[in-house]
Order: sequence, then C-alpha cells, then structure tokens
Amino acid sequence: MKKFYFITYLLFFLLFQGQSQNVRFGVKGGGNLLALSGPNKPQTYEKQYGFSGGAFIDTRVTEYLSSQVELSFTRYNFQFSQAIDNIEDAYFNIKEKNDYITVPLVLKYKRGYEVAFYYLSAGLQGAVQIKQKRDVNATSRDRIIDFKTYYNYKNNWYDYGVNFGAGFQFKTVTIGITYYYSMRNLYTNKDAWEMRYKALSLNMSWQFNYKNRYPYGRKSGWKGFKYKIKNLF
Repeated sequence: MKKFYFITYLLFFLLFQGQSQNVRFGVKGGGNLLALSGPNKPQTYEKQYGFSGGAFIDTRVTEYLSSQVELSFTRYNFQFSQAIDNIEDAYFNIKEKNDYITVPLVLKYKRGYEVAFYYLSAGLQGAVQIKQKRDVNATSRDRIIDFKTYYNYKNNWYDYGVNFGAGFQFKTVTIGITYYYSMRNLYTNKDAWEMRYKALSLNMSWQFNYKNRYPYGRKSGWKGFKYKIKNLF
C-alpha cells in the first residue's frame, strides 16, 4: 500500500509540473554499470550491466537553469561469492536482480544556443522496489550447507541517494552520463551486511516538443555571433 501511495503522488506531481511555462518533455533510456559500496561490501564482486527507461519533464527556470523530474523503470544487477566463516573451502554465491521505479529530481545548468547545448546536473533520487529476484547457492568440499542461514536478508522497499550528471544536447536528442550514489542500506535486517548501490549510467533521451526558438530572445548579426560563442562555450 505504501508503494501505491508513493507512485500515485509522483504521477500527480508530474502532471502538475507539466502545466508550467517553458516546459519540455520526452522519453529517456539507457544502460547502467552497477558497483557496491559500504563497510560490508564483498571483497570481490562482478560488476554487471542493468538498464532503465522512462519519461522526463524539464522546466526552464532561468536562462541557464532548469529543473528536471524523471519517472523510470530501472534494473540493478550484481553478483558475488563469499567465503563462509568457520567452514573450510566453503562459499555461498549470490546473484540479484532488483527492479525499481526511480524518480530523479535534479537541477540542470545548461549553456548553449538554439540547437546545441551542454549541461551539468545535480540532485536527489528516490526509488521504490517493485520486484526482487535472488539466486543463492552454497558450495563446499565435503559437507551440505544450509545457505539461508548465511544469507537470508530482506531488501528495503525503497532507496534514495544523490545524482550527478553531464551531457550534450543537439536539437531533440540528448546524450548524457549519470552517477548515482545510494545513501540507504540495501537490506532491512539490523544484523545484515551494510551495502549500497553505486551506478554509472549512459543514457539517451528524445524531446517531443522541441522548438527551434531561443526563449530568451534571438540575436542576429555580429552581436548574435558573439552571443552564440559566449553562451555555447
């Protein structure tokens, strides 16, 4: 029920955001490479690729500043093996696929002129887990192991952290990179390992209502040329 209320609130927020002036909206998708952080992260683990896709609304606040909110489906994958204490040559092997509805809220500093822009962004990201799949097995040289005794943690139903990005836009197409650092432990158990997400993403977006018109006034001639150079670089 908490997840339902959270998603409903976000949908109303997106609809309200879309009524503002100087609003651009579109779709966005890409891939991510996940790493783990925290004091109890595995000593060795395999970084794995995930993906995301969704929609965004970008609201121009000033000439160089805009706010952007996204609503996306995101999958984080990771895998590792860990030695079991007090059992010789025994390991348990973990593989997780975690699906989230993610909502980044960022401010974008954007410079450019009419058709070409670059940007820097920073903000917060919240997420609700909608599906979790964990494969666990244990290996040992000479005995049977109940692996659930060693790894039976329950995932937190939500996640949050900070989000940083940079990119380049040419007309309707934007290509960007994003770094996300989670600030919440992956698991609920007090005795569970403390691990968090770190994700580097490469994404591309398409803007539906792009207008080939500079909203803060067109400048032509020599002044226009100097303005383009100054604001693009």
